[in-house]
Amino acid sequence: MQRAELADQLLPAIFREHEVDIMLISEQYRSYKEERRNFYEDELGTAAIWVLKPQRLPVTGQGCGRVYVWVKSQDITYFSCYHTPNISAEEHQTLLDELEDAIAQAEGELLVGGDFNAKSEEWGDSEPDVRGRRLTDLIARQNLAILNSGTTTTFRRTGCRHTIIDVSLSSENHAANIKDWTVLEEENGSDHQYIRFDIKPTAAAHTRKETQNNRRRWNITKMNKNKFYRVLETGKDDLTSIGNDQTA
Repeated sequence: MQRAELADQLLPAIFREHEVDIMLISEQYRSYKEERRNFYEDELGTAAIWVLKPQRLPVTGQGCGRVYVWVKSQDITYFSCYHTPNISAEEHQTLLDELEDAIAQAEGELLVGGDFNAKSEEWGDSEPDVRGRRLTDLIARQNLAILNSGTTTTFRRTGCRHTIIDVSLSSENHAANIKDWTVLEEENGSDHQYIRFDIKPTAAAHTRKETQNNRRRWNITKMNKNKFYRVLETGKDDLTSIGNDQTA
């Protein structure tokens, strides 16, 4: 929402027009968690989730970190994220690792959305960058599916190259239940176009965890190199001591 007052004023009309049940927000205009029911925010006030129809999506769990907030409803855990472009590469990796830890611990199916300020051909941007490669590594390790379809840009600011930096993800088993992913073209008061999609009911309740158990991957950015070298020197099969970076 670019923290824009106009975007904030137009938001209620947009969610009524599109009959939205739940909204994943990046860069909300201001904090509303004390004023709006079922409004959840991250620690920095840069990402939010607004459950507009709690009777349809009763929240049974919730939590947050510095750049993400999550709620669980039924068998789906929803994540809303915002990654500012105005930080160092090291800080960005740290925040990405924190998000990955939270995703790895989430139960049920996953749906993740946000402004990641990351570009990759995997979600349609023609000029990939380092942030995009890091995010695609996270996506692979956590067995997520990219929901973005086509090459319609989501960030449009006068004087800047139009890009695709808003990314929608889901657990692989749940991706088939996401329908009609669309970039909305209507005026919304922000320099980002909003994204809408439908979520169909899922019949498979614990398939994500089963898939993860069969596909263990490693986050080498969190590897304890000293322990790794000791394992190589001693020849002991003790890979689990290298760090807490494996995901099951």
